[in-house]
Amino acid sequence: MRTTLLIWAISNGDKEVCRYVLSERKVKNINLADSNDRTALIWAIKKKNRDVVDTLLAYPNIDIHLCDKYGNTPLLLSAIHEDIITMKRLIKDFGADINIKNSFGNTPLIIATDKKFIDIAILLINHKDIDINASNNNKITALMYAAINRNPDIIKMLTDISVVDVNICNNIGKTALMLSIKDARCVQILLKRKDINVNLRDRKGRTAFYIAIEKKCIESAKHLLKHRNMNPGIKDSKGVSPYDLAIRYNYNELAEIILKLTNANN
Repeated sequence: MRTTLLIWAISNGDKEVCRYVLSERKVKNINLADSNDRTALIWAIKKKNRDVVDTLLAYPNIDIHLCDKYGNTPLLLSAIHEDIITMKRLIKDFGADINIKNSFGNTPLIIATDKKFIDIAILLINHKDIDINASNNNKITALMYAAINRNPDIIKMLTDISVVDVNICNNIGKTALMLSIKDARCVQILLKRKDINVNLRDRKGRTAFYIAIEKKCIESAKHLLKHRNMNPGIKDSKGVSPYDLAIRYNYNELAEIILKLTNANN
């Protein structure tokens, strides 16, 4: 297994050896990596060793753009390990690309929203160069992860930004609205966007309203019914309608509302 004395010391938490190697400036190439393409800087961030990170960043030839075998750069790893101090330094002092993606297509913002790291998400959202609609290999955006994780604060922050696309679909056709259906608070926030399309269908032909009934999220279903553009009669790819579901689950009151609205639309 390829490694260096410095990388070994950092990865094994041997502070004495690490201090010796760094203090004596015995490292000829500070950017050497181990067999998994992890440099000393990557290891220091991974181990959350702030002193070593600061020392390494002071090296004149330090390369903050190198990545491990998963495509994770020091900036991406600072997001993964919730190291906002290192992240700020990499962005401000080294001009790190805040929209960089790893092998899975995840950006620092996508990672932060996925892991519910609120402070890091806020830092990145407010950066002037952020690509707010970036998606990963599964076409999941930061907004979608906020919806999946039922995080109304981040959803509110994102949807307040006009350029955030609330109608983007992931690789199975689901929108943030569909993914938020288990949390009525998140649904309400998303529905405030004037450009939201409540009638989009996923790969199985299901709308957010259909999914709400299917998942027995009646509060979310009621919020959706109040939307001015709501079409409660859209059937899935098998021909099953929200009304059919409501009857199946004995949501008789909801079924009556659906029937009235469907007849009114026709």
